[in-house]
Amino acid sequence: MANLESEIDRITQENSSNEFDILICSIIKDGNSTYYQRLLQCKKFSDYELAVLEKINKHSRKIDRLVSYEYCRANDLLPPINENELYFSNLLKDNLDMFLDTREREYSADTLSSLSSQILKDGIPKNAESTVIKAVTKSKNFEYETGLEEFESKYKDKSNSFGFPTGVEEIDKITGGLHLGTVNTIMGYAGSGKTTWGVNIAYNAALGGHNVAYFSLEINKYHLQCDLLSRHSNESRFKDKLEHRDLKFKKLDTNKEDYLFSIVFPHFSETVGKHLFIIDEGDILEYSTVFFEAFLRELDTKFIKETGKGIELIFVDHIQLLKSSNSTKVNDTREIINYFVSFFRKQAVNFLGTGRVVCVVLLSQTNRDGWRYATKHEGTYQLNALAESNELERSCNTVLSIYTNEAFMQSKQAKVMVVKSRDGALMEEPVSTYINPATYIIGNFVDEVAEETASFGMSDLFSDKSDNSDLEQFNSKLGEPVWDE
Repeated sequence: MANLESEIDRITQENSSNEFDILICSIIKDGNSTYYQRLLQCKKFSDYELAVLEKINKHSRKIDRLVSYEYCRANDLLPPINENELYFSNLLKDNLDMFLDTREREYSADTLSSLSSQILKDGIPKNAESTVIKAVTKSKNFEYETGLEEFESKYKDKSNSFGFPTGVEEIDKITGGLHLGTVNTIMGYAGSGKTTWGVNIAYNAALGGHNVAYFSLEINKYHLQCDLLSRHSNESRFKDKLEHRDLKFKKLDTNKEDYLFSIVFPHFSETVGKHLFIIDEGDILEYSTVFFEAFLRELDTKFIKETGKGIELIFVDHIQLLKSSNSTKVNDTREIINYFVSFFRKQAVNFLGTGRVVCVVLLSQTNRDGWRYATKHEGTYQLNALAESNELERSCNTVLSIYTNEAFMQSKQAKVMVVKSRDGALMEEPVSTYINPATYIIGNFVDEVAEETASFGMSDLFSDKSDNSDLEQFNSKLGEPVWDE
């Protein structure tokens, strides 16, 4: 026993776990004994982690309460972590939840793997059933709550009350934007501009400091970055507008190339790039919800470390391109899509099981019959135009549609409308909005848009022609601050 302290110190010095180190230091710094008790319920610790906890427990027992952060640092009970790496407030809870969830999975995998080896060697043991139940049972006890106790505080918490603007004023007045905790769909036929619309919503969210994960299953990462840089060059601070095709095919002249890398690209990287991560097919190892959940977890952790908060907005472009894998156990295309829609709906209302809410936007291809109907009815889509997924109809809070044809594109306009809105009014017919595929912009966020669209007989789009790129102006029109957190 006399050598226990020295043995613990040896283990502590020779092993480290940065994730655990930050978490345990954050919990002790916060002084929340409830968080500490939750951590102790973890089913799987390394020798190093057990050694750290044993030191803290030993000193806490002496004073019959959790020791303070200052005491731990003074007595070398905690690993040396820089305080600017620590988690605070809700981030601490989120990261504790993620840590425990990961360890639950590891414990379950190890237990079931061991049981499998035992069955192969000696047959099914008598305690097999109890072992399986223990492996898959969560440590956290189930506690039902009515929710009434927290209703007032939730109502008064305005941090989740904003909506991500779509960029089309008439739509945003009806919907209030796309909200956290909801699944939304942008539907359109092939080549109609749904990706352009989705990219613009993602871009403006990132420009406003919100963290966006964009799963681009149709366009590779480099090409989508070109689209975003083209879009960024249309901000009023820049004098030259760069077309995305010139970026993709490297056709910029020397002056514009210098302009791109000396002015546009650095500003984009600093303002938008750190809040918008693009995931293309090259990043997706398998098309399964298990992989997507693991990927989102890693991405969320990266966002938290780099920006101080996690993912807020997820795009899937487009949902019909999600493919089957062995883990889905489903072969029918319609069922596969429904399966993934259901997965993303769960992420919207309870992101990674942490209790956080995010906004999910699923881009969807319309079927040919739906497109034919829209062609005959001036761009009006019906809800049954959604291709191959009835789960989209059920799960979505808002369904938006976009329609273009050759004549519309020549005059730089598209027909857009609200096809479904669970919390607001519908539109009887579509409205026209500005679209410019060459510079990858849509809607009324950019200064020049108002003047250009007025020449096409769409001056009624905007009540104020002064500066439609100003997000504060958009907020004031809705009556609620969209970007304030």
